[in-house]
Amino acid sequence: MSGRSILVIRHGERCDFVFNSPGVSWMRKAFDSNGRYCPTDINMPRIVPKRKDGWENFAFDVPLTEMGYIQSKLTGRALRDSGIKIDFIYCSSALRCVQTAVGITKGLVHVQSMPVFFVFASLAASDSQRTSVDNKDKQKK
Repeated sequence: MSGRSILVIRHGERCDFVFNSPGVSWMRKAFDSNGRYCPTDINMPRIVPKRKDGWENFAFDVPLTEMGYIQSKLTGRALRDSGIKIDFIYCSSALRCVQTAVGITKGLVHVQSMPVFFVFASLAASDSQRTSVDNKDKQKK
């Protein structure tokens, strides 16, 4: 046995589960009559991708809420912090699953700050920039 594991994750919180109400689709609240996306709640995604098949198909391929995306990033961070090594991520082509996979991936990545890469502005400034700054300082005195 190789000791490999498979972790199955569905998706984060989705718009229709949160914003549908009896007889009213979340889409009626989020899209105007021309199909322009106009979120009406802070938990609705700030933007949604343009669809070749038309905005109406968001009814069948629902995006994550803002909290759903945050859930996915937190899941990725929890996996990273627990030391679980992820070799591959496979996901459904459903928008909510792709968004969840992206969030998990972002949560898994640990950006390490390296002081050696920091460039001081005064060291990076060109000679002409330094000269003009020096001249301005002299004029103030």
